[in-house]
Amino acid sequence: MTFSTDSLRDNQAFAQSWQKVHAAIEAGAPLESVVSVAPEFPALVAGRLQPLHQALRGLGMMAPDLADQGQRLVAVTETYVRLQFIDRAAQGREIVLDVTRNGNAFLSGRRYESALSRVSLSDAEIAATSILKIDIDRDNGVLVVTFMTFDGRPARIVFRPTQPSDPLVEGTIPPLALDSLRHNGHREELRHLIRVALETAERDGASSGFFRRLANRQVRRAYADRRILDSLKAAIADAAPGAEVGPHVPATLDRMTETLLHRLSAEGEAGELLAVRALVAIGVHRLMGEVRAD
Repeated sequence: MTFSTDSLRDNQAFAQSWQKVHAAIEAGAPLESVVSVAPEFPALVAGRLQPLHQALRGLGMMAPDLADQGQRLVAVTETYVRLQFIDRAAQGREIVLDVTRNGNAFLSGRRYESALSRVSLSDAEIAATSILKIDIDRDNGVLVVTFMTFDGRPARIVFRPTQPSDPLVEGTIPPLALDSLRHNGHREELRHLIRVALETAERDGASSGFFRRLANRQVRRAYADRRILDSLKAAIADAAPGAEVGPHVPATLDRMTETLLHRLSAEGEAGELLAVRALVAIGVHRLMGEVRAD
């Protein structure tokens, strides 16, 4: 699994576009001129934020779903640029995002650092969850969730695409954060993502006769993946994450989650974003199982 919107090329495109906007603001250009020199800027901003928003959903938190159409730059001042987006997660409601002179962005009480690789949560969200910030390590392709602690010792979870069912925990996660994760609906989130992956597997196997299915390796893989995904769905419904399900299916959590991430990411950029969401939900599901076992 990769973060397609975070490639080196796209990172450079975002930086260059922001430099154009910044230079136009410095020159005192009117709104129309700023829009014309970097018409791609709103879409690039949306693309950079989407993986962070998918990670928030994987943690059971609300996050906007910025539409890939209708976004526009609506205001320019000496201190910030204002972008307007359509939030598909809120029935098409319009929301605004302010990008300040130093490149930091603000949306719904959350602060996104200048490279749009980190989101710091609002004060209310920190108080409710003890989650301080979420980072995307673009070089290593991992997601890092950092928690608020009061002893000066760092506490965080690292979600690694290479080991989706084995989140790396550093430090001691605060009890409030564990309670929040325990009730964040990660099982229902995983069930939803499995349904999406099953639809992908069914499309691969659709409209294929018996003999074609015998001869077509991709279709055979789709049917095999469907059985594995069905087993993962059953395992998530059990009390013990990762439990073996079914005598004929390799139902370890590692194998099943690998299939889930593969199926989601096969859908292109949108699927890869869903895979980001699944990566976090899978890690939380395993982590909560280990907490219960302790």
